[in-house]
Amino acid sequence: MGTVKVMAAVAALAAVLAGCAAADTVPPAAESTKAAITTATNMPPTAPPGVSAAIEGVKASAKNRGILPNNVWYEAVPNAVIAIIPPSPDADVQGFKADVAAISAAADGFTVGIRNALRSLDEAKAIQRRVDADTAFLRSKGINITATGITTNGDSVLVDVVGAEDIEAVKRQLIDRYGPSIDAQTAAGVASY
Repeated sequence: MGTVKVMAAVAALAAVLAGCAAADTVPPAAESTKAAITTATNMPPTAPPGVSAAIEGVKASAKNRGILPNNVWYEAVPNAVIAIIPPSPDADVQGFKADVAAISAAADGFTVGIRNALRSLDEAKAIQRRVDADTAFLRSKGINITATGITTNGDSVLVDVVGAEDIEAVKRQLIDRYGPSIDAQTAAGVASY
């Protein structure tokens, strides 16, 4: 199905589904180490036609409904466009779910779904900045951070730690200081200071 046909079908289905029940959300999946795929130029060769149009349709709906997704991308496994949305109490979430259901119904060869995030990407970035600013302090406590990043769903900060004998104890210390959005792992490399 071509891009024009997908968009026309999306508009028609959105009108039909406006009064229907909202789409179910896709249950949270295990964290993915895959990079987000969001444009036609970096779409994997196995992506079905229409994926880019579906991504753009989801982004447009989110914007119109007052939602700022943490991420919208295509995952080859499970062959789906996924929208990660943070809590959005002032947004039209039900309308967005209906739009996503319509886009998914019009998709040819893939599905479109929603996963809920615990916090917004901006909140996760603020926590990451705090951790990055505290590296000297953390080093004084025996926590040697080699890198920080934000998980694919955009709501948690991942911290790479080198030289930790008890990574679970490090995780507890980081959670006590920064909250439950921190996940620490042992770094694969050796840090040089």
